[in-house]
Parts: sequence; structure tokens; C-alpha cells
Amino acid sequence: MLILGIDTSQSLVSLAILSEERLWAEYSFFSSKTQLKRLIPTLKKVLEDAGLTVRELEGIAISLGPGSFTGLRLGLATAKGLAQGLNIPLVGIPSLDVLARNLLFAQDLICPILDARRKEVYTAIYRSKMSDARCQGTEQPVGVPLGTIISKTEDGRQKAEPHLKKLTSDLVISPEKLIEQLENYKEKVIFLGNGLIPYGEKITKGLKKRALFAPANLWSLQASNLAYLGLKRLKEGDVDDLFTLKPKYVRRWGEQAP
Repeated sequence: MLILGIDTSQSLVSLAILSEERLWAEYSFFSSKTQLKRLIPTLKKVLEDAGLTVRELEGIAISLGPGSFTGLRLGLATAKGLAQGLNIPLVGIPSLDVLARNLLFAQDLICPILDARRKEVYTAIYRSKMSDARCQGTEQPVGVPLGTIISKTEDGRQKAEPHLKKLTSDLVISPEKLIEQLENYKEKVIFLGNGLIPYGEKITKGLKKRALFAPANLWSLQASNLAYLGLKRLKEGDVDDLFTLKPKYVRRWGEQAP
């Protein structure tokens, strides 16, 4: 099943085409005011380099936010137009879920943070888990069988697969309040995301040795992760309504920070 992933929630736009067996192509480009001009040409380039045509796509996954209001609207409008024109399903994935997946196998708490301006961040807290309980003492897996996005045992039960458990909803809060929440967990936390640029030092001072930071190449959303999460939902028959799907702003347009 060929899935197109489109992320326009941040200034680094990312597109990818993924199937159960392979990643066909993935492109990222920095864009602030030229997203509309570059998005469709880049999609054509991704398809061309993958040796595919747009008619071969079987589903689309779009990042819903939080993130850039303009970017989210542009990406969703493009995804809806493609899905409707091709008559293929569309699924929306929260942006923080996509970013957190960069650290799928982390043993510590995972905390993606995106700069929300106004001295706040978009964030959520995650823990890497197994589909079966990791807490039962089983070792965390390093992978899953090839081509088995959703795999089942002979008696029909779903096999254990690494995934992230979301411990909070998507939040827009100050770094200080985030530090207060993380203090309650009494665990080490791995951070990633562009919110570390303005607030990394503050987090270090607040959590001290419990604050760990992913390398900068993992701070951006990857459309391949987005496509994977979309593919998993589509294989489970979980499809969003094309006409009611909306961006996940978290903060309303024009809303002031407290």
C-alpha cells in the first residue's frame, strides 16, 4: 500500500512515499513564504524519483499540528484536494506524535517541544512501549518483521510492536510549567524539537542531569514517520472524514498567552 506523507507544520517541509516493504522517497526543504509554490513541484519530483505516478498512491497522511497556522492550512488543503481527486483515503496525524517517533526506541521519557512563540511551547510527553506490556519484564524490541506494519499471531492476536504511549494531551504551556509537570515523573527525559533553540538552557537549569537532548538532526518531523503512522491507521481501517478533518491548532488564531 503506497502512502504519501505530507508535513507542512514547520518551516522544514517534508514529503515521503512509503509502503509496507520500503521507503520509496523522502524530501525535505526549508520554506517560510514559498510553501505554496514549492509543495506541488516537490511532490512531482518525489514521485518521479520513486518511479511512481500520482495515480499509484493509495492513501495520504497529513500532519495536523500543532504548528504554523498557515502551513497547516496549506498542507491540509493540498492533501484534501489530492485525496478527493484521486478518490483515496486521508488520515490526519498529530505533529507531536510524528516528531516523538524519531525516538521510538528511547528508554527514557520522550518530550518533543515546538516553539509556539509568546514564551510558550507546544509539547506532549511519551513513553516507548510494546503493544504487549513492556512492564512485564520483556525486553524492548529492536524491530518488527519485514513487511508487517500490522502482524498477528496464528490465533489472530496482534503481535507485540514497538510504539509510543502518549502520557498527556497536546499542550501549549510555558517552559516553566512543562518543567513542573516533568518533575512529577522523577525520570530522565529526552527532548527534541525546535523549542530547544530558545528554551534548551532553561530546561537544563530546571531538570539538571535528568534533561537529555537528542542530536539536532532529530529535531525535525520526518514525513516517513508520518507516512508510517498513516499506513498503520489505514491498515486498521481507521480513516478520517475528508470534509470534517481540521488542523489541530491547540491555540486558537489570535489567542493571547496567559
